[in-house]
Amino acid sequence: MNLKLEIKKEAEKLLKQSDLLKYDSLSETIEVPPNPEMGDIATNISFSLAKKLGKSPVKISEEIEKEIKLSKSSIFEKIETKGGYINFFLNYEKISENLLQMIQKEKDKYGSSDFGKKQKLMIEYSQPNPNKPMHIGHVRNNFLGMSVNNILSFAGYETIPVNWINDRGAHICKSMLGYLLWGRKNEKNQGKDWGQILDEWLKSENEWLTPKDADKKSDFFVLDYYVKASDEMEKNENLDKQNREMLQAWENKDPKVRKLWKKTVNWVYDGWEETYKRQNCIFKKYYYESEIYERGREAVMNNLGGLFKKTEKGTIIADLEKYGLPGMVFIRSDGTTLYQTADLPLSEHKVKDYPNAKYIWVVGSAQKLYFQQLFLVFDLLKIMKKEDCYHLAYGMVSLPEGTMSSRKGRAVWADELMDEIHDLVGKEVEKKNPELDKKKKYEIAEKIALGAIKYAMLKIDAFKDIIFDPKEVINFEGNTGPYLQYAHVRADKILQKAGKFKETYQPKELMNEEKMLIKKLLEFPEVVERSAKEYKPNLIANYAYDLSETFNAFYHACPVLQAEDEKTKNFRLTLVKAFKTTLKNSLTLLGIETPEIM
Repeated sequence: MNLKLEIKKEAEKLLKQSDLLKYDSLSETIEVPPNPEMGDIATNISFSLAKKLGKSPVKISEEIEKEIKLSKSSIFEKIETKGGYINFFLNYEKISENLLQMIQKEKDKYGSSDFGKKQKLMIEYSQPNPNKPMHIGHVRNNFLGMSVNNILSFAGYETIPVNWINDRGAHICKSMLGYLLWGRKNEKNQGKDWGQILDEWLKSENEWLTPKDADKKSDFFVLDYYVKASDEMEKNENLDKQNREMLQAWENKDPKVRKLWKKTVNWVYDGWEETYKRQNCIFKKYYYESEIYERGREAVMNNLGGLFKKTEKGTIIADLEKYGLPGMVFIRSDGTTLYQTADLPLSEHKVKDYPNAKYIWVVGSAQKLYFQQLFLVFDLLKIMKKEDCYHLAYGMVSLPEGTMSSRKGRAVWADELMDEIHDLVGKEVEKKNPELDKKKKYEIAEKIALGAIKYAMLKIDAFKDIIFDPKEVINFEGNTGPYLQYAHVRADKILQKAGKFKETYQPKELMNEEKMLIKKLLEFPEVVERSAKEYKPNLIANYAYDLSETFNAFYHACPVLQAEDEKTKNFRLTLVKAFKTTLKNSLTLLGIETPEIM
């Protein structure tokens, strides 16, 4: 139940006591004013009536106010007009009873709704290449995709998180070739052709290193050979030729090449599994380019002369100029295909697997034009309607100059970033809790570290770039993940010290800080709904921070365990419990865990 929505409905019902508004639709005119002095909700309906009635908004609002009669049981304390606006002030003693009982009853479901009406939504995110570990860009992508999935599910959608793996192409063959050439234990490969070395590998795989031999996480193990091959190709054209030969053999389904390919990509998948598990990132389905890429060419050739045309240079493009977009190449002049070629059969697969769904792609903002073109092509080929497609774009992640300097000149890997933040947090945990055993310290540091990274990535609007400062994100003060986790721990400690208490939903009288906390708790379902509508986890993150700030103001102004009487103490404990539930629900939607101690 959305109590805020019920309050708006009650305000609309009261407004319709006026003859001027009896038949008008008012819900869209009722909103939260920017200044609390103007009430808890207000309407500007007088302004739209002014021209129609030939009166000033001020005069109309005063006439309407005179016709509204509040009953003793009303959830509104008073109604005032100011500058033509009609302002409603809540009776917080009555609201607190309804709200706190609701939160206590709904618990981890508080804020959820059936807004999505079980509409299927497929969210494709992550999309790493299986020749290397995930980097810092994937960290933002993963956390954004996970959180959007959580929020939409909480808001009543049937969500389908999926991952698309680009597991074929020259980039994959580079890591395979590098492993063949430099992965042998005694390096007897000088002067040999890749095909000869591959035959030797097939006969005696034990002569080549494995991730276990190298004592490396398996995706980093494969990365080393990709980097080595890339570097050497810049100096040696013959290696580039060998790489293209290997790619051609792969596309011709050469069983020897395919066996090496499975070995190397599976090493990467094993490494990713550790990373995904650490991030608590789970997919319902994986799609692999290797399984469907050939059908992309067929889809293009079947529509040649229609949507697709061959240019003078020999490329085959989707002609989109008459729709206001530049043409999109689908097959190069040498006959090779591109990412968008594989996107055609991929999307056909998605529709077949999950019909009547809508589709979200979490991909960097640099691909904005790509998705505009692609969605139009989908629509023209009747694969899926363009209005059922949404590109959830996000900005770049960079580090301030001087931090993590060891990584200058190369990618910042997700695992190394998580390790670095974990180590920084671990030092603080050690200082504050030296008595804990090693395992417990690690678990606490991991929850705080991952929470710090997730919050830093999600509190900023996805469209904006992020400067990620490791030292700043682990600060226990300010707008950070640890600050929110600490607010949850503080509330939990108060409740633990109190032990059993009688839940009390109405106070004797309310202090302003108690009112502000009730008001903030009341907003949560509306924030969730807006976040789901706009695919914006930052709205939840910003709400969680405001909620924690409001709680801390309450904590300092309103003694809980030392309250002046038992009823006040029990009411404040009930309020603390409601805060704890709501903050935890907010953090859960962001994918952030709450440690028991900090």
